[in-house]
Amino acid sequence: MRAEGPPLELLLRRLTDCPPEFIETCSTIDGGSQLAAIIADHYRSFGPEQLTQERLEWLEKLYHKPSDRPAAVRYWGVLSVATWLIHDSTFLNRPDLIESGWKWLSGESLRLLCELVRPEKLLTDPDRREELVRVCLEAHALIPSGESIAQSRDRLNTLDSVERQRILQATAEAERRAREVREAMARKQALESASRYGE
Repeated sequence: MRAEGPPLELLLRRLTDCPPEFIETCSTIDGGSQLAAIIADHYRSFGPEQLTQERLEWLEKLYHKPSDRPAAVRYWGVLSVATWLIHDSTFLNRPDLIESGWKWLSGESLRLLCELVRPEKLLTDPDRREELVRVCLEAHALIPSGESIAQSRDRLNTLDSVERQRILQATAEAERRAREVREAMARKQALESASRYGE
């Protein structure tokens, strides 16, 4: 069941106001430790009991994982921006959303997004800003204020980078298979023609 969330513009504005330091601090070899501190501070806002063993273990992995790999740095940047987004009163005043926020941060959707979208684009590109906000709301089972569920899902489907990439890959795979079938049929026809010619 989807509940009504905040106006879309409110969260879009929050992303526009995100300090560039949220990405810059995660762009170094020890960016994981910076990110772990950012996420830990977010959960401390709900009370120290929210830093559960599961969450502490996840943060510990981030903290002790120095990396100069671009993929890791991008992931850290996306997670940092996502944490900034949910550190809004919309979520801070809703303890019932703590668990869904955690599942979003630690789940696969942001990891997949970072493979396709650079962290800074989530702040500077209007479509990518809106995509992150809508993905966030979807993860929290919320729809933007004033929208129907159908409108919300339709707009998210239009913006969804991960889904668009999946469709492109599926289309390319289908085209590859069709080309292989055509080539196999052409070879078979050529063999049959050669066989008839030799009779």
